[in-house]
Amino acid sequence: MYLLVIFFLILIIPFLVMPKHITANKKSPYEVIVISVLFICCASVLMFMTASMIGKGVFSQLHDFVVDISKMAANDPMVTKALKFEDLSDGERTAMVIKVYDAALKLIPSCIVMMGTIVSYIAYIILSRSLNKRAPVKLMPKFREFTFPNGAVVGLIIMYMLSWLLTSTGTFSDNSFYVNIDVLFDFIFFIQGMSVIFMLFYVKRIPKVFALILSVFMWYIFIGRTIFVMLGMFDLILGF
Repeated sequence: MYLLVIFFLILIIPFLVMPKHITANKKSPYEVIVISVLFICCASVLMFMTASMIGKGVFSQLHDFVVDISKMAANDPMVTKALKFEDLSDGERTAMVIKVYDAALKLIPSCIVMMGTIVSYIAYIILSRSLNKRAPVKLMPKFREFTFPNGAVVGLIIMYMLSWLLTSTGTFSDNSFYVNIDVLFDFIFFIQGMSVIFMLFYVKRIPKVFALILSVFMWYIFIGRTIFVMLGMFDLILGF
């Protein structure tokens, strides 16, 4: 239930927060998006805190749900065959499936940030075009012209190194913090790499819908995601 509420907040917060900043015409489109994402993150944290205060926390509830689902999945012949768990006992199968699901649950914070960023970006385009009919406002630049601010890149790299250092030294009980920062690190540089691909397709006069399809496809392939991340890094380094 709480995740559904958070999903709903991700969809509506940008449309509540951004209009006044867009009409004020003082901040860049990317700054307005960052503000929207921060509001989404704060709202999500409040939801997690509320759940913990009135009962079990969100992650505890999800873990209990995962345990129930894992027991069912561990006894499903199709699942055990697909995961090659035939030689394991029921308890071992359940433990392995729980481990897989728990690894996915760790990524919830980074998924909220990524989804909030994408929704805020789309919302800004919709709102700015609508509000621009009443009075001139700053429209979103073409995606092929996107460049992540240098200061933000340096900050992200510092966060990445700190999270790795704190995790490797055992400061955190598990690697959840590092895993989420790592995913966000890949996401940011992947987006930068996407802008390069969009520019390349624009120069070659290839419809941008094909660039979008290629980008989505590459995100779900490890080697493809790595190529885009490296491409984004090189683009930022050359433009630093």
